[in-house]
Amino acid sequence: MRKRNASSLHWKGVDILRIRIFIAALLIAALAAQPAFAGSLQESFTFKTSDTAYKGYTVSDIGKGELADIPKEKKSRLRIKKASDIKFTVISEDETKEKTYTKLTEKKVPKTYKDKNGKKYYLLKTKWSEEERKPATHSVNYRGEGGKPSAPSSISFDVTFAGKTFKTKGNLVSFEKSGESYSKPFTVTAKFIGDDDISGYVIGGRVIPKNDSTPVFKGYEKFILESLGLDSGKYRITSGKWKGSAKRENGETVRYAEFSGLRLASDYTAVYRESASDMPYKSSYDAVCTYGPNPEMSYEIRATVTYENAGLTTLGLIIAASVAIIVLAGLAVLILMFIAKRRKEAEDGQI
Repeated sequence: MRKRNASSLHWKGVDILRIRIFIAALLIAALAAQPAFAGSLQESFTFKTSDTAYKGYTVSDIGKGELADIPKEKKSRLRIKKASDIKFTVISEDETKEKTYTKLTEKKVPKTYKDKNGKKYYLLKTKWSEEERKPATHSVNYRGEGGKPSAPSSISFDVTFAGKTFKTKGNLVSFEKSGESYSKPFTVTAKFIGDDDISGYVIGGRVIPKNDSTPVFKGYEKFILESLGLDSGKYRITSGKWKGSAKRENGETVRYAEFSGLRLASDYTAVYRESASDMPYKSSYDAVCTYGPNPEMSYEIRATVTYENAGLTTLGLIIAASVAIIVLAGLAVLILMFIAKRRKEAEDGQI
């Protein structure tokens, strides 16, 4: 084995060992500087707001409005980092209470209210829902007397909506026959002829028994009505009474009876409807109200911003260039040293 002499550690008067140590030190320094030139950074900032608009903020909003105190970029001695992402976390917020109001006829709710302890709360926001009222209708029944009765073209009637009862106007929209019924009262007087000693009265070819206390009519209604010129299909006798005692008229003994009952009448129904343009209280509203201890809601928000590498500072560029030059120069020296060493070894081998 050939021993390396001291001259192998020098080349043209240069201390090769020291150069090697220096280049190794530069490489170590360059590697140690890498963290300053790479990696992302996260920082947190806090701010207060009275609105939830922060939920829509993006990186482009940094440096504006409520995010005015947050820097768009961070600079170290060597590196520039720019904001690439922002996230929000609610640290704290005001205690709120909800109250619901239903069946309101206008969009009005209390601006403040006090709880059972007397603490005052302020209206922060209201969520409305609406129920539209359809035009109300109202029906009126009329009895026809020998034909179709008349009905007014408009009437006033009561409507209850959203817990309120109020007057409204309806216009006639239909008037039709709805049925028939024995519902119209009538009263007629019948004359019975016969002496006091007779047992019955002859009416319509039929003998009606005599009763001094009450005129007999049950079972004989048809004959009594037809003798009076009334249609037994349209009239019904329900009661009868004598109108005084028997008396003489034109040489005859007569006695008058009064019969009452119901006549057949047609039923007509008139339907009235509100005009949409004239109706009061066209809608009702439900409101869900949020109240807070302050006139405006207060949130404390933490904004976490991520900064990513965006370039080098002037100093960083100088250092990076210097390190590159020195490393390249060191590599060139090593290469030259290696070539010279090989030549010398070749020369020594020829001796």
